[in-house]
Amino acid sequence: MIITGRNCSPIYKRSEDKDLFFDPHLRSYTQFAKAHRGRGRIQPSRLEGEALRRPGRRRSPAARLLAAEPPPGGLGGGVSYKPDQLLFNNETAAFYYLLVPPSLGQNVNADLIYMTSSNRASKGCEALISYFKDRLYAAAFMIWDWSTARQNDGTQFVVTMDYDELSPYRIPLAIGTTADSPDSTFDAISVSNSTRWDGANWINEVYLHNHSTGIRDQIWQNSFTWPTKATDDNFWWGPIFETFPDNAQYTSAPPLGFAEAMLVQDGLQRQLTPEDSDLTEPVSNGFVTIWKTPNSGLVAQGSNT
Repeated sequence: MIITGRNCSPIYKRSEDKDLFFDPHLRSYTQFAKAHRGRGRIQPSRLEGEALRRPGRRRSPAARLLAAEPPPGGLGGGVSYKPDQLLFNNETAAFYYLLVPPSLGQNVNADLIYMTSSNRASKGCEALISYFKDRLYAAAFMIWDWSTARQNDGTQFVVTMDYDELSPYRIPLAIGTTADSPDSTFDAISVSNSTRWDGANWINEVYLHNHSTGIRDQIWQNSFTWPTKATDDNFWWGPIFETFPDNAQYTSAPPLGFAEAMLVQDGLQRQLTPEDSDLTEPVSNGFVTIWKTPNSGLVAQGSNT
């Protein structure tokens, strides 16, 4: 299949002894800082790990539709990549903003919600925001790396940061709430989540934009082998609301969502459109949509907010 999109450049290059990362918003290379982290103050729970690894999660809505099965449980809304679109050979990277309110508040009838995304690679990372009831629904940034071995707690969470630790990365993001209303500004983080072939191994990397320094910080990197790449199914989910349990209610939740989502794959910048992906609005978990732009942005809040 011929992949079309706007020509850009490889995600990563080394020039004059400098490591450079391609920024699709600037359409140029920028330096980055290596600020590798591991687990911080947040200790992931068994439930959070089971939620990401639960049976059937990898089966896409399109595959389930063909098999006359219900859509994957927990998909509260967001982007689903179409099976034959947005494929890659040597590199794939997802770029997106995630809104990060400090908490969901206490009047939520749910175990958990993830604001997460894959970059299409089934051995890639999920760089996500978790709101978990046992932490009183306080925001936590986490990275789950599908290429790593399970840790002692059974999860593949390799990085955790609480809301305060996200301070250098939280930036004001202005988006329109409706077509005829002024912009609203929300705290957000700018995430880059990439998987690339370096000629010997595959490499997962997660970057966050640091507003204090003006450049991206490389929060995580892992090199691994992937002998089954040619036969592994691609992950189907772009930025999504992932709810637990399936029928959880978030009627008092503040605005949550994502904006400016795009992929860079094999030297092509891929804007998400209805031709390559599907955008599902939250309808059954007590959310109401307050802004969307197909298929790269969606913000919803609790219906009682």
